[in-house]
Amino acid sequence: MFEITYELSGHAPAAMPWEEYQRGALNSWRELIDGPRGNDEQSIHEFLERNPSFVPGAFSFPTSGHYPIFAGVFTKPPLTGIGIRVPDFMWLATATDTVFPMFIEIETPAKRWFTEDGQPRAEWTQARNQLVTWKQWLNKPANRLVFLELYGIAGEFRHFDIRPQFLLVYGRRAEFDQNPELRGVRALQQGNDEYHVTFDRLTPDYNAQDFLTLRKEQDQVVALVVPPTVRLGPGIAPSWLPVMGRPEAALREFRMSPERRTFVAERFAYWDEWAQKGGGSWRGGDLE
Repeated sequence: MFEITYELSGHAPAAMPWEEYQRGALNSWRELIDGPRGNDEQSIHEFLERNPSFVPGAFSFPTSGHYPIFAGVFTKPPLTGIGIRVPDFMWLATATDTVFPMFIEIETPAKRWFTEDGQPRAEWTQARNQLVTWKQWLNKPANRLVFLELYGIAGEFRHFDIRPQFLLVYGRRAEFDQNPELRGVRALQQGNDEYHVTFDRLTPDYNAQDFLTLRKEQDQVVALVVPPTVRLGPGIAPSWLPVMGRPEAALREFRMSPERRTFVAERFAYWDEWAQKGGGSWRGGDLE
């Protein structure tokens, strides 16, 4: 029988219920992508920053049950030495013996994939070429080593297989509903370890409700967003140890009640201390 070395708070204000969050966030998302701001890539990006559970790829393709490294998604992650546009988002998804850096390019739902005669549009080709450029950069051993060191993968995960994946989010499903034959053409455009989806595929992932939005600042990983659905506990605490600025990010999250914001901001310290001591055994579902 294992020993539990932590104690859950008996007076934690409740996190926002998932059903409440999902309902409100989906309404806001549909209003955004269906409305005039659907043409604005910056508005799309800001929404996804504030709602990391919408960003696909946290558990790789095919889906793994493991947390991503740092239990969060990076926004505009720098690729040191690369003279091109950086990804919009990046998960460091994991499996038993593999790290899947997931590079994500976000365009806008207003863009179309094909011309009237079924040819790929130039703007789509340009977007897809971003994935190709990142692939080429990572295929160079020196660049890959820099990347692994920059994001801390070269240490604890040095014996893991590294398999980058690339995701393009572009356009709307309606384009293919109107011309189903284009679905097959679209599928043929995907290269190895590439995934192309429309904005209609983006919905909040229940399994990602506790993940943060992160920013890489020189030699630090910093929390930008602590979502209102976040819950603390022993299962996720070790993943967050290297992440700076979590209390400050929690206090900025006005979708939480004032009591919940304060509790989360202050309670990070308890779980950090527990994880720093080596953690220990824990029960699934122990969250506060």
